[in-house]
Amino acid sequence: MDVLIITAPIFLLIGLGFFAVRQGFTPSEAIPGMASFVLYFAIPAVIFSNVVRMDFTTLFDPRFIGVYASATLGSLFLGFGLAHWGMKRKSLHSAVLAVGIATPNSLFIGLPVLVQVFGEVPTVFTMAVMVENLLVVPTALILMERAANDGTSGVNWRAVGGRVIKSPLILSILAGVVVALSGVTVPVILDKMLAMLAQAAGALALFVIGGSLVGMTVREVGTDTLLVSGGKLILQPALAFLVLMCVPGLDDVSRITILLLCAVPMFSIYPIIGGNYGFRRQCAATLLITTLTSFFTLTLLLSFLR
Repeated sequence: MDVLIITAPIFLLIGLGFFAVRQGFTPSEAIPGMASFVLYFAIPAVIFSNVVRMDFTTLFDPRFIGVYASATLGSLFLGFGLAHWGMKRKSLHSAVLAVGIATPNSLFIGLPVLVQVFGEVPTVFTMAVMVENLLVVPTALILMERAANDGTSGVNWRAVGGRVIKSPLILSILAGVVVALSGVTVPVILDKMLAMLAQAAGALALFVIGGSLVGMTVREVGTDTLLVSGGKLILQPALAFLVLMCVPGLDDVSRITILLLCAVPMFSIYPIIGGNYGFRRQCAATLLITTLTSFFTLTLLLSFLR
């Protein structure tokens, strides 16, 4: 029952977003704008506020970064191998499937889950965001670009680099570091505004996820969807658990954060990314199935952790 108190509100908010858009209370055209607000304002406010207050000796914990990078990147390449050599899918198709396995939705689902579990945003969340945006997402993009170019080195490095540099998440981390190192105190008015933005992040992110699921169907469900969904919700957290067993010394908050972020569905732009290579419908169906299934897998994982 204690675990359901954590997971049920999260998925009820997702359901509320789905209901509001499905019934026309919230126009579907408003969802991208809400998502942009969360991505460009609310989540950066959370990250910036955390960074300016944190001890910089904890901002770069090599053990946390090593474990999280190993679990996410490991699942990327393992997923590619399972799809390409195990299921005989073409390189590009395998790369798209692997991206779904490797990329956690840490912002729109992971963050609200962590807040429900810990009562606040753990400081190590910032490191997880760094790993995803500096390592996982660029590597995933490179893998798909190489596969799209028949394995040659024809990768659009400018596009990949631009995506990283322009990320509002990376910019908010850098801004927080600069302000903290400068010794400048954030003005009270600005601090309160950031706090208000941060409070809106979790609920609105979940609402957006629910609204984004409207119109998605399961008609494209097949063995590929089962591979990605199982890989994301089972393989990646299992891999994280194995790596954690080999890296002693991490505190409980760090260990639980890693496991939970690895256990959430893939990022919500997965159908957009896959659509660039002709797999939009399959990726959308996979996102829908994985999000629905994650209610049960997250509940089981939290029961195990407790």
